[in-house]
Amino acid sequence: MSGQSMINGTIARVNETEYSCTVQPDKDSVPMLENVPLRVHNLQDDFGIIVVPVLDTPCQVAFIENVTDLPVLMRVQAWEKIIVKKEDIFSLVIDNLGNVVCETEGNVAITAKDDIHIKNQSGMEAFVDGKNKRILLNQGKHQIVMTNQGTCVGSPQAKEPLVLGNKLLKYLSQVRVICTAPGQQSSTLVLPPTKALLSDEHFTEK
Repeated sequence: MSGQSMINGTIARVNETEYSCTVQPDKDSVPMLENVPLRVHNLQDDFGIIVVPVLDTPCQVAFIENVTDLPVLMRVQAWEKIIVKKEDIFSLVIDNLGNVVCETEGNVAITAKDDIHIKNQSGMEAFVDGKNKRILLNQGKHQIVMTNQGTCVGSPQAKEPLVLGNKLLKYLSQVRVICTAPGQQSSTLVLPPTKALLSDEHFTEK
């Protein structure tokens, strides 16, 4: 059936799987419009950009060659998010609150000339400091800092060397104490501990 003009309505439902929506026309005499395609921009290599409208937002629907079975979403007052998608391999979603979600079957690589800084509003961050050749993981209260000189756990100022587990176990298996007569204090260790049990590159807080 032809002869249908532009229709004003409201977004009633959104089907992101089928990239379509349902529109409730403003006029009671016009039936609900089902399976109205969302606005999709097809790019090369099967990439597409899908614009998803906000529910209950005003919109306008037109019809290709004025055929009622061929509706197309022309205008929407508010958009909820934009989806960049390549079949089921890759999806990047950016919503109107500034949230970004990336899903991929492949690998994610971030390459920068110097610095890479990821930080949220609560203060947690991951910072690759290319200029100073340093990597910082900051939870807020606790930090891990990696440099050419070593790794500090707790804060960048951590100075207590970590114990080397395997060397400590070997030392404990070899240590001997010379016993004296009952009631008397034992003598010193035959094999006293040395700094060889401690790391030269990894440190923690006191």
